Amino acid sequence: MPKGKGTGEGGVLFKVDPRELHVTVWDRLTIFMAVHWRGLLAVVIPLSCISIITSPIPPAKHQWVGYTLVVMALYWMTECIPLPVTSLLPLFIFPATGVMSTLNTIQCYVNDTIFLFIGSLFLASAIEQSGLHKRFALCFIRTIGYSHYKILFAMCFVTMFVSMWITNTAATTMMVPINFAILRVFEDQKLLKIYNTNIEGEQYASSITVCYFCAASFSATIGNRYLICQ
Repeated sequence: MPKGKGTGEGGVLFKVDPRELHVTVWDRLTIFMAVHWRGLLAVVIPLSCISIITSPIPPAKHQWVGYTLVVMALYWMTECIPLPVTSLLPLFIFPATGVMSTLNTIQCYVNDTIFLFIGSLFLASAIEQSGLHKRFALCFIRTIGYSHYKILFAMCFVTMFVSMWITNTAATTMMVPINFAILRVFEDQKLLKIYNTNIEGEQYASSITVCYFCAASFSATIGNRYLICQ
């Protein structure tokens, strides 16, 4: 085949611009970054933070703790590695650097607060799997009616009461499936949309969805404040 020519449908020859076949270094770098940016960040972030532990040498324990904190924060923000893996970094760094023993580090992961969070997640999952959240939602709407003000007040009161006895995170986690169930009832009736779509086709939470979940979060904070004051 002659240089600069290609074959189209039916064997018809057509001219190919050599410039279209040329890939610049910038194009290759862009493609490489688009594909491997997570791996690059996973390597670059620890190296860029190494100045924390190099002055003075050898580094003290508080320097290793600060280094671990900064690296974990950057990993969390960029999500270049899975979040569960990021949360386990102290298990490797602290024993290796002499900050804490392996047993003491593991004990920090296994305490009453962590198990309370795990229990609240199990409870929220059980509520959703059993369909109890739909029953709660329908009961709320049947009793109160299609009024966002009244439903929000009832949801806030329940969340506030629950958060008096458990942590804010646990109370809010328990209310997530119930909030979604209520919003889905309204959405099925064509009264609102849980998610809006932008011009790029990406979905984002609508204003009323944000309102419901922010109300649950602030209500949990109010209830927990009351418990602290007591």
